[in-house]
Amino acid sequence: MQPMKMGDMEMNLNPMEMRMGNMEMRMGAPMSIATPAENTKRFCSQCGASLNAGDRFCSSCGHRLD
Repeated sequence: MQPMKMGDMEMNLNPMEMRMGNMEMRMGAPMSIATPAENTKRFCSQCGASLNAGDRFCSSCGHRLD
């Protein structure tokens, strides 16, 4: 089957594969997605101090963290 072209986008009629410009996507292929915990800095809700990953209590005020 020949791909269908629309400007810079090329779509194969095969539903498992699509090409757009330089990007190729395949259904079922693993993707890396950053979770909010990886990108978000946490702060104590009681005093506003910066928290470290894995903290259960604030090192500044001792507030128990959720």
